[in-house]
Amino acid sequence: MKNQGIIEFLNNITPTEKSFLKTGLYIIICIGAFSILILPILLVKVVSITSFTGTGGIGDTINGISAPFIAIMASILTFLAFWIQYKANIDQKKAYVDQNTANEKQIKYINRQRFEDTFFRLLDAHFRIVESMDIQIVSENSPNKFEKIAEGRDCFRYWYNEIERFCRNGLFSQFQFRYNTIQESYKGDLYHYYTFTYHVLKFIHEAPLEVEEKKKYASIFRASLSCYELVFLFLNGLHDNGKKKLFPLLEEYRMFDNLDRSLVLNPPILLYYEHLK
Repeated sequence: MKNQGIIEFLNNITPTEKSFLKTGLYIIICIGAFSILILPILLVKVVSITSFTGTGGIGDTINGISAPFIAIMASILTFLAFWIQYKANIDQKKAYVDQNTANEKQIKYINRQRFEDTFFRLLDAHFRIVESMDIQIVSENSPNKFEKIAEGRDCFRYWYNEIERFCRNGLFSQFQFRYNTIQESYKGDLYHYYTFTYHVLKFIHEAPLEVEEKKKYASIFRASLSCYELVFLFLNGLHDNGKKKLFPLLEEYRMFDNLDRSLVLNPPILLYYEHLK
C-alpha cells in the first residue's frame, strides 16, 4: 500500500517538481558518498596545508567535521518530507473540492428530476381539469333533459362569446356585470381552474432552480394554454379575486406573451383593464 501511495504521488506531481526532487536526491547521495568514501581518506593523510595526525582520535575528528554535513542532509530530508506532506494536503483539498462539486451537481440533478416529475404531473392534472369542464343547457325538445353545448377548452370560447355578445356597446358596467355573472354561474369549474393555475406557477416560482430554468418551465406551461384560456386568466388576474396573487406570477413569467391582442383589446375589456390599473 505504501509503495502504491508513493507511485501515485510521483504520477501526480509536475515535471518541474520531479526534477527538483531528483536534484535534491542527487545532492544528498553525493554528499553522503563524499563523507563516507573520500573524507576519511583526506583526514588520515598529511596534506600540504594541515594535518590531523596530532588531533587525537581520528573518529572524533571525523565526527566533528562530518556533523555539519549530516545536519545539512537531515535538514534537506526534513524539508522534503514537509514539502511532500504539503503537496499531499493540496491534493487532498482538491479532491475534497472536486467531491463537493460532484455532490452539488448530483443534488441539483436529483432536485431537477423530482421537480420535473411533479411539474409534468401538475400539467397532466391541469389538462384533466380543463377536459372535465362542460356547459349544459335545457334541451329545447325536452325541458327535463340537458343538452351539452361545449366541453373542454371550448368552454372558454363560449364564455368569451357570451361576454362579447352582451357588451357590444362597450359599456364597462355591462361588461363587468356579465363577467361576474359567468364567474358566479360557473365557479365550480373556473375557481378550480384559476386556483390550480396559480399553484402550478407558485410551484415553478418556489422551485430550487435558476431563474432562466424557471422561465423555461413556465413557457412550457404557457404553450399548453389556449388563446381563450389566456384571455380569462388575464381577466381574472385583473379581478379582485386574482390580482393580488395570480396576476403578479402571470406577469413575472410572461404568460401573456402568446395572448391574442385582438381578443383583449376590444372596448369592453380594455375599459375593464384601464379601470383596474
